[in-house]
Amino acid sequence: MASPAVQREVAATTLDFLLIELVAQLAAAHSTASTSQLKLEAIGFSVGQKLAERQTTARTPFADTLDAIKYVCKEFWMDTFLKQVDNLRTNHRGVFVLTDNRVRWLATLSPSARAARDGAHARSEALVFAHFPCGLIRGALAAFGIEASVSAEVSALPACQFTVKVVQPAAGASTVAAAGVAHGRAGAPP
Repeated sequence: MASPAVQREVAATTLDFLLIELVAQLAAAHSTASTSQLKLEAIGFSVGQKLAERQTTARTPFADTLDAIKYVCKEFWMDTFLKQVDNLRTNHRGVFVLTDNRVRWLATLSPSARAARDGAHARSEALVFAHFPCGLIRGALAAFGIEASVSAEVSALPACQFTVKVVQPAAGASTVAAAGVAHGRAGAPP
């Protein structure tokens, strides 16, 4: 007799501490910041891809890229950050801007009143942590057969804007919906 599926959960603070330690370990292990940031994004990519595949196994394929992005902004973000993205904008040409006014992982980096003069340092530190969610977004989209580049911009902590640029398929290549790619593996970590 098959046992019912057991849903496993992890405390949010455990994930917060894990990310803090991961960033510290990668920074200590690599001589250049860009190498550790690439590794952090690659880990985020892998996690995002696996989470998206798990969450959408019983879901019908997305009709287009916009539907996949909306899924990331609503359901995927809710499962990851316990809230939806605050704002989604697009130019309808493959560029999407996701704005989250309170990224949980960046909230602890907000400068205090006495350290407000050093806000630039806090923002640069936040950009390092933002590589993980960039990888999460890329991985989730890759699980749906969408190749994209994702960058982050931190102007005021703990807010962050993620710019998603979808790589357009080569001429003659099929789109996500036409190819029927909904939950297959696509793309690769950097």
